[in-house]
Amino acid sequence: AVSMSITTSGTYNVQALLKGVGLGLGVGSSDGTFTLTVSPGRASNNSVASGPGRNSGLVGATQPVNVALVDRFGNSISSAHPDTTLAFQFPAGIPFATTVAITGGTGTPTYSTTVAGTYAYSILVVSRSTGASVPIGGSPFTLVVNPEAVFLPNTLVYRMNGFAQVPLLGEAETIIAGQTFNVDMLLRDKFGNHRQVPGEILDLAATKGSLALRELATYVPASGRYQAALTLTETGAYTVEMHYIQSGQNPTALPATPLTLTVTPGPLSTVHSTLSRLGVASAGNEFYVCVAAFDQYSNARVTKTDVDAFVLRVGAPDALDAKFVVQGDGSVCSPVKWLKVGDLQVYALFNSVVLSASPFNIRIDPLPAPGVKEIRFADSLGRLTVLFTEDTNQGSVGVFPCHSLFTPDAGQATMDYIFGPFPTCVWVSPTKMEVWLGKGSPIVVGALLKIDGDRPANTNATNNEGVRLRAVQNRLENSFVLKAQAPVLFPHNPPPIGGVLQGFDVVGTCGTIHLDASDSTAAGGRELSYSWGLMPRNPPNTNEAAITSALAAFGGQKKVELSAQLFQPDEWYTVLVRLKDFLGQVQDMTKVFKTTEESPPNIFIFGPGKRQLDRSRDITLMGPGSLPSCGNSTGNTLLFNWTIASTAHL
Repeated sequence: AVSMSITTSGTYNVQALLKGVGLGLGVGSSDGTFTLTVSPGRASNNSVASGPGRNSGLVGATQPVNVALVDRFGNSISSAHPDTTLAFQFPAGIPFATTVAITGGTGTPTYSTTVAGTYAYSILVVSRSTGASVPIGGSPFTLVVNPEAVFLPNTLVYRMNGFAQVPLLGEAETIIAGQTFNVDMLLRDKFGNHRQVPGEILDLAATKGSLALRELATYVPASGRYQAALTLTETGAYTVEMHYIQSGQNPTALPATPLTLTVTPGPLSTVHSTLSRLGVASAGNEFYVCVAAFDQYSNARVTKTDVDAFVLRVGAPDALDAKFVVQGDGSVCSPVKWLKVGDLQVYALFNSVVLSASPFNIRIDPLPAPGVKEIRFADSLGRLTVLFTEDTNQGSVGVFPCHSLFTPDAGQATMDYIFGPFPTCVWVSPTKMEVWLGKGSPIVVGALLKIDGDRPANTNATNNEGVRLRAVQNRLENSFVLKAQAPVLFPHNPPPIGGVLQGFDVVGTCGTIHLDASDSTAAGGRELSYSWGLMPRNPPNTNEAAITSALAAFGGQKKVELSAQLFQPDEWYTVLVRLKDFLGQVQDMTKVFKTTEESPPNIFIFGPGKRQLDRSRDITLMGPGSLPSCGNSTGNTLLFNWTIASTAHL
């Protein structure tokens, strides 16, 4: 018996020899020669995979792999054994769709998947009957499944928040001024596969009014993403867009854009924040010191949450603290009330750090000087009462010289003349002063008096006890010095004129009309003025015009004396005297009287009824009687008519 082993398939001519002599084997050959066909064995792991689909694929596409079937001796199989098939062995969990087709000695299995990536896989030769399998040569193979073209609806955009990625969903976003707005743009195909391809053009743009910023995205190989960043320092609401730009096409907005990005002020800057004053800074009045809070980019900062961190220190960095109140414009203001006049320094602190604008110098102005409410005659008229609009420091205590406070106006005489000799001034209370007038003071209602509380050096600026007088200010002495003028007002309840008019009711026609108002009095020791006249009647008095003229001649005089012969006997006359004091008060006094006819007086001469007269010698006649006041009387001489009875003695 002869045996042999052939590993290479093919057709062979075989000759059987016995000692070199061909043997007839009964197989149609007399010399022992015959034809031997050696067929390949079953497909083995020596089979070979080839074709582009072996190592590269595209998501969503069916990719074939060409497998040349070879037996274990490397012989190509022209026709696969019916029990032989092929299979893919892909990583678990990845959705691959596969088919197997074997034509002759060539297998063409196919695969498809929607998940891009790099995979290790094997192609197996499988026995249908036993299920046994062996991987073909080259397994495991490396397969790169590439994503499709960019499909923008599936593109993801992330915002970098610190080290965390926050998906942008098209909602409003907020950052603080100076913070960088970072975005990652992850391009994907329609299956959602990350397309890690450099060379794409994407941008990030932000606009606010006329302000526009734009930044091109850069590809980051490590992550396969495109990144862009904008640093915004101006506060406000921006419209943010991201675009995918293809050559020759209009830019296309990425998902989640446009979105509104609000930039809020950054942390407060103690360097950029400023101080200001609100209101009038005068002593004792409340005004405000305000901090205009800014971040380092000079954005106004709303400090409602920071207000408690603000402190205002007045006078020194460690002096009086004052709290702040937030204003509507984002500034914070603190009330300040300072009593002293002069320069004041204030310090604003934020979280115990002094703002660079400190110290802030504020001039504290004096308050307005106290005003003169009124100057009025007291009811007694012997003094003036001066009332002030507010409490004063009184400038002194007790009695003081009036000329140290009152000054004569232009054209006025000295105060000693205006107030009378040796006037006296005295503070009654912080709001009241009295001027005791000297005798014969000519001051009247309406006179304008000037007060100068500056105590000029040329005055005797001491009180009656020699105490130096102070300038007249408000009670706290943080106002301007009192300088005012006011007219003298009418007293509230002045005393009336005490009018007295005396005279006879009936006067003989040979007599004299005597009218006397000299006992009339005026308050304050002032003189009265007098005017005389005749009260009219209907019908008019006889000789009215002449009498009126005669009375007018006595204007300014206290007494009137008129001959009774001006008046019609037995006719009643009413004479009026008008009394007027320096206040302008008036009192009218009247006297009603009449004249009557008078007979010559009876003269009784004592002694004989006849007297002998000697020429050129006086004669004395004695007897009771009254001399007539009218007729032929002259002085105290009594005139007689003489009749010569006898001349015998001549």
